Amino acid sequence: YTVSRVDLQRGPNAILFGLGSPAGVVNTTINNAEFRNRGEIGFTYDQFGTKRITADYNREVLPNELAVRVAAVSNDQKFRQKPAFSEDERLFGAIRYRPSFLNQNGMTFDVSGNYEHGSIESNRPRIIA
Repeated sequence: YTVSRVDLQRGPNAILFGLGSPAGVVNTTINNAEFRNRGEIGFTYDQFGTKRITADYNREVLPNELAVRVAAVSNDQKFRQKPAFSEDERLFGAIRYRPSFLNQNGMTFDVSGNYEHGSIESNRPRIIA
């Protein structure tokens, strides 16, 4: 719910990106506040009774100067094995500030930050027979 991009680097080029590995590297990028207005809500259900609800909302508060983003997920996962379950509640917030008085003559100054809070309660299924 907070991942905006996944990059897969494989083969010899993987050594050029991040902490390299000849087998490959997976880089992920989290959501940031953007200077545009958008929102998204998602619902997922499955045959075992799992319910997942996600929400992602981005708002440009001051044009090209201040943006905030809030994302949340509620995941009540059920499994074939009873009484296995996993309940996951998370909230994510991001802010981006680009003061106009510091962004002149081709110079760019940008401050951003994010915060996430969550809780998980679970009784996972046994995978060893």
